[in-house]
Amino acid sequence: MNKKRIETNHLKRFWIFFAYIVIWISALSCYRDIIDLDLESVDPQLVIEGNITDQVGPYQIRISKTGGYNQLNNFPRISGAEVFIHDNLGNSEMLGEAETGLYLSQSLHGRIGRTYSLQVQAEGKEYRANSKMPEALTLDFLTLQNHGQEFILSCGFTDREGMVDFCRLKIYKNGELVEKYLYHGEYTDGEQIILDEFGVTFSRNDNIMVELLTITEETYEYLAMLNPDEDGGGYDSETPDFFPVSAANPKTNLSNNALGYFSAHTVRRYYKIVQ
Repeated sequence: MNKKRIETNHLKRFWIFFAYIVIWISALSCYRDIIDLDLESVDPQLVIEGNITDQVGPYQIRISKTGGYNQLNNFPRISGAEVFIHDNLGNSEMLGEAETGLYLSQSLHGRIGRTYSLQVQAEGKEYRANSKMPEALTLDFLTLQNHGQEFILSCGFTDREGMVDFCRLKIYKNGELVEKYLYHGEYTDGEQIILDEFGVTFSRNDNIMVELLTITEETYEYLAMLNPDEDGGGYDSETPDFFPVSAANPKTNLSNNALGYFSAHTVRRYYKIVQ
């Protein structure tokens, strides 16, 4: 009885080992198929990136186009597009082209609670996006903690009860953007959020500006996928550089297979001098 059980175990081990070898060979074959893809055949796509805020404009819409796989840093800007922004109260403005691929508003002023629609006519196609400007979050406090010769920034805000908040925090040191944080409040309803583990320190006489941007869920999802290492908390930017397009492009609120995003959001700014 014992001998039969041992022989059976050996036989089972043999078949498990054989199955493992088959799976391993199949996996190698799949991996080879992936790296042998003809990435040069990926068609260029239009990239539209723009914002409208509750602060005084002008507001920017940038339009460019992706290059081939070996030209990820080559984003030719698109001139001659027709760009309109409408709100849900019937107000509309056509943006002027300030330079190649950069379109600016003139008299438009973003308002909290309004839904804004972007309409772009470019290269014979139409692209649309909608974004509703949310209520603004505000900082509860902004302090500096002394650690010898260095100072650590600490700030906090309160997540609104009964709704999921999304925001971005941007920290400037002497006019230079040095830190970015991306936040969603799915699991922190009504709680105070304290942020104090930034990767930047300050010295005496440094000028600090903190921007708190309250954004929509669609903008959050775009930025979180664009910068996966900056999410969860996470870190990010108001107008990202033209991004390197990958096999998993960021989710967008734009129509007609365009890449990028259109965001209506609020901005609150806070200033501090290190003393």
